[in-house]
Amino acid sequence: MEWFKHFSDMHEGRSINNLMDELGHTGLCFFLIQEMCAGKLALKPHEAGTEADCKFSFHTRVVRERLRLSHAKMERLLSVAQANGLLSYAVVGSTLQIDMPILLDLREKDSRKARRRREAGVQMVSQELELELDKELELEKELSRTAQAPVSQPAEVIEISQAPTTKNIELNRRIWNSYRDAYIRRWNKEPVRNAKVNRNISDLGKRLGEDAVAVIQFYVGHNKAYYVEHTHDVGLCLKDAESLHTQWANNQPITRNEVRQMEQNEFYRAQMERMGQR
Repeated sequence: MEWFKHFSDMHEGRSINNLMDELGHTGLCFFLIQEMCAGKLALKPHEAGTEADCKFSFHTRVVRERLRLSHAKMERLLSVAQANGLLSYAVVGSTLQIDMPILLDLREKDSRKARRRREAGVQMVSQELELELDKELELEKELSRTAQAPVSQPAEVIEISQAPTTKNIELNRRIWNSYRDAYIRRWNKEPVRNAKVNRNISDLGKRLGEDAVAVIQFYVGHNKAYYVEHTHDVGLCLKDAESLHTQWANNQPITRNEVRQMEQNEFYRAQMERMGQR
C-alpha cells in the first residue's frame, strides 16, 4: 500500500493527544508505526480487504531503529496505543506482531459509506470541540475574575449548563496557587498556564476535594524519576491523583528505590517464614 488516507488534523484527535499526554513527543512515533504497517498492506486500490489483511510482523530491531527508541520505550508506546484502541500487538521473541484494522477505514476514501461516516464524525468532533472550548473559556474567565477579586467577594456565577460553582472556583484558585508556589520553589520558574492546565486543576479538585491543595504541593516535591523528567507536569498529578493522595496521607513518597526496598523486605520476610517452618 503506497498511499493511505491521513487527515492533516489527526494529531489533534483525542487518541493522539492521549499518546502525547502519556509519552510527550514520543507519542508521535505512532505515525511511523502506522506508515510501516501501511507499507506492508498488500491490497489493490479497489480491494475491500478484511481485518486479517491488517496483521503485520516486524523484527523488533528494525522497529526500534526506525523509531529511534529503546526496546522499553517502544513497548511503552505500543502499550499506550493499544490502550487507546489504535492497534493491538504482541512481542514473540524477536518478532513484533501488530494488528491495525484502522488502516481499512483510512483506505475507504472513495466509498459513499466512508464519506457519510467522515461527515458525521467531523460534525460530531466539531460540536465536541466547540463545547469543550466554551467550557474552557468560561473556566478561564472565572479563574481570572477570582484571582483579581478579594476572596470574600463571591465570583459571578455563569448561567450555563454545568457551570463551575463559586466554591469550586475558589478551590481551583487555591490548588493553582499551591502548585505555582511549589513549582517556583522547585524549578525557579513560573509554570505554564493554559486551558489544558486549568482543566486539569479543575478535574483534580473534583477527584480529591480540599486535599488537592496539599497533594499537588506534595507532588511537586516528589522525586520519582518520571515526575522529575517531566518537570512535574500538572497532568501527571491528575493521572496519579489517588496514588499521590495515599502517599501524601502516609507522608511516604514512593520512588523506584522505595519499591525495590519493599520487594527486598518482602523477600526476606518470606525467607524467614520458610526457615521457621523447617
